[in-house]
Amino acid sequence: GAGFKETSRPSASTDPRRYYDGGVSSAYLWETEDEGGFAACVLFRKEAQGFSDAGEGDGRWDAIHVADVRAARGGRAMYQLTSTVMARVRTSEGGRVRIAGSITRQSEREEAAAGDPDHVANLGRMIEDMELKLRDALVQVHFGKTREVFNTLRKLHGSRLDRERQDMQSSLAAALAARAKVG
Repeated sequence: GAGFKETSRPSASTDPRRYYDGGVSSAYLWETEDEGGFAACVLFRKEAQGFSDAGEGDGRWDAIHVADVRAARGGRAMYQLTSTVMARVRTSEGGRVRIAGSITRQSEREEAAAGDPDHVANLGRMIEDMELKLRDALVQVHFGKTREVFNTLRKLHGSRLDRERQDMQSSLAAALAARAKVG
């Protein structure tokens, strides 16, 4: 409705200062063809620079949330949310490392909604829950995979050293055995 814009600013649940220590956000709303329905797009961006101990590195978090809201029976509303998060981290400590990833998820909920304040609260909670899930998934999938690759590289390197050490021990043992036979 017309009061939605005023009701939604600032929403405690979607205020970027709450989670992003700054950053920027935008929210767009439009009516849909469904009676009493509307759609919303909420965007967040946070950029950080100099976050490492050496004062180097930069990163960015972009979140895009698109919601479709339809009126349901009995003073309730159906919320469908599609969210995408794109994250990028770069550092040049000890060499250049770049990690980037994106992830998209959808969720659907039916909630009590008597008016615009309820829609703001319901969407805010959905977006908050989704961002936490997406953050955890990014850390687990993308950054976890990077950690797995690093661990594999270290293990491969360690395995090679173990083989070289075993070869040297075998050579020394063979040399000592041959010397013992001669003497």
